[in-house]
Amino acid sequence: MKKKYVFLIITIVLILLLIPIIVIILLVNLFKVGSQKRTNEPQSTSCNITGNILVDRNEYDSAKYVIDSLFNALEAKDAKAIKELFSEHAKANASNLDEKIIELINFYPGAESGYKCNSQSHNSYNYGTKIHALDLIILVDSQSFPYRLVVSMCLKDDTDPSKIGVHLIEASIRTSNGFYRRSYDDPPGVYVVN
Repeated sequence: MKKKYVFLIITIVLILLLIPIIVIILLVNLFKVGSQKRTNEPQSTSCNITGNILVDRNEYDSAKYVIDSLFNALEAKDAKAIKELFSEHAKANASNLDEKIIELINFYPGAESGYKCNSQSHNSYNYGTKIHALDLIILVDSQSFPYRLVVSMCLKDDTDPSKIGVHLIEASIRTSNGFYRRSYDDPPGVYVVN
């Protein structure tokens, strides 16, 4: 009978010692997977989407889609693809949108060295309706000169769904006064400031 209890006690002790080791191994592997870089992005590319990112994954996915689509269209000099990013409201109300998109394409010096992106999320509620706007501030290192793109977009507008999409794009180079930055509160369109 004593041997049975000794064997049981040894088994319980071994199990109790193995549980923390297994948990540590699982945590280490979890952090390894989460910290791996994607191979299809430039090394120096990063995007820090803040705001409601923990609540609404759609914000990050929408921002990533717009950034990738914008850079692909700029590289391909595809004005139609850039225009498709804009909301119906912006297309109808921006002045000289087609000409301004061509001006943006002509301004674009490339993004060979990658970019860094930050964001500002804007939410407003009015008697149960919601407007959710997002400003993406993209600092780009190019071989020609450093510049910045601001993409202001609407993710949700319960009062006017035609406003969902890109509201404005601003391209500017740094001056001695820094950057002027437009946002969702400004008129829709494309602004090239150099």
